[in-house]
Amino acid sequence: MTTGNDTHRARSVKCGFALFCVASLNCTAQEPNVGPQPNPFADAGGPGFVDLVLSYTEGGNPVTCTDSIAPVCQTQVGICSNHPVLGAPDDQRFSLVGPGQIEVGFLCQPIVDRAPNSELTPDFRVWATIESGIGAIVSVSGDGTEYVVLDDMIRDDQTFDLSNRGLEYARFVRLAVPAGVTLQIDSIEVLP
Repeated sequence: MTTGNDTHRARSVKCGFALFCVASLNCTAQEPNVGPQPNPFADAGGPGFVDLVLSYTEGGNPVTCTDSIAPVCQTQVGICSNHPVLGAPDDQRFSLVGPGQIEVGFLCQPIVDRAPNSELTPDFRVWATIESGIGAIVSVSGDGTEYVVLDDMIRDDQTFDLSNRGLEYARFVRLAVPAGVTLQIDSIEVLP
């Protein structure tokens, strides 16, 4: 028998690690709709930069930034509030050494596919230098729990297009580097 508390707990679990709550900026419990959903960020536009660090690998150890997650677009607090990838490019870089990854989010400005069905219009840029190795795997997510591999980063300051995978928007980006790769990351920018 399912009680109201059990239902609320099950829905809270769907918010998993508070990421879904961050993605939707609230955690109202609703059952998912079946079928295609409208893009909630269709009218979003303008540049934006990483404003949330979720986790990263440093010295081979995972670091989780859950205490820096805020439910609204505002200044972060906590252990990752001064992370070098936050904000606009400023030559303060985070050295991601493989094997490792970093997961970041965009609370203030999501990444939106600016030209659906076009491979010629990039939607975001990873401001980074491939210091050694062959590059990184770039994945994106709308809710922070299920990521889709978008493409490989094989050039410095490379741009990416969501339409390559038929995606309309994303709020989270994961950069993963294999052993032997070092990526110097400055920022990630949502293109206007």
